[in-house]
Amino acid sequence: LPDQLRDYVILHELVHTRFKNHGKEFWAELNGVVGGDAKGLARRLRKYRLARREDGGQAPGAAAGLGQSVGGDPQMKEFNRALEELFS
Repeated sequence: LPDQLRDYVILHELVHTRFKNHGKEFWAELNGVVGGDAKGLARRLRKYRLARREDGGQAPGAAAGLGQSVGGDPQMKEFNRALEELFS
């Protein structure tokens, strides 16, 4: 990920320590710490979504190199679940 998007992900999660949802207050706070374009950064980040298939192959349309299977690793499954929640 580009540095700006890495920073956005970290700041997004830190703002969740104050606001446990994606309500108006959450986005206002996040806009304040990312320079006013939180939703624009979220849209840019969506093109880097992790994609996975049960057979370990890359899902169609996935960004190159990001379609790694998580297999039976519960930590990776939880990580991907959290990412899906972040991007939805």
